[in-house]
Amino acid sequence: MIATEQSPISLPADVYKLIREMLYDHCGVWLDDESKFFVEGRLQDMLRRRRLASFKDLYYYLKYDARRTDEFAALVDLLTIHETYFFREDHQLHALIREILPELMKQREDRTLRIWSAGCSTGEEVYSIAMLLADQQPLGDWRLEISGSDISQRVLETAQIQPRILALVHDEAATATGARSSC
Repeated sequence: MIATEQSPISLPADVYKLIREMLYDHCGVWLDDESKFFVEGRLQDMLRRRRLASFKDLYYYLKYDARRTDEFAALVDLLTIHETYFFREDHQLHALIREILPELMKQREDRTLRIWSAGCSTGEEVYSIAMLLADQQPLGDWRLEISGSDISQRVLETAQIQPRILALVHDEAATATGARSSC
């Protein structure tokens, strides 16, 4: 039976574990047992597009098909959360500015500060950090490098074509701080 809008395919626990372990081995993303329903729902469209009759067929497709690299990238994209917005995780940003930054400034004799935002999705966190650092007067003569990464190629491509306002914010922050930002 092929998955249709009316008949979703069930994800057996043993096959869920195989897909979960494949995902973990490939990129380090771990899904707990409670995520089975989430995975089952998110992958229904993939089953339909590939006209696969079961999740076991999907597992074998991802493991052995010649196109598995592209399809696995699509699976990763479907199973990872791409939540992002400016000044997300306010308490972390405050800790960076109030606690971490002063300590780093004491330790860094070369007056270079490198910040990496892992899992930055489309880059709003990177821009938020750049804007916060632009307001820090003691950093005026420091060399700042702010970069970001994400496991999803789709969101990284989106980050490269952000609306013009992000470019303007980036340019303003970079001019004010001498920072380089990429995500």
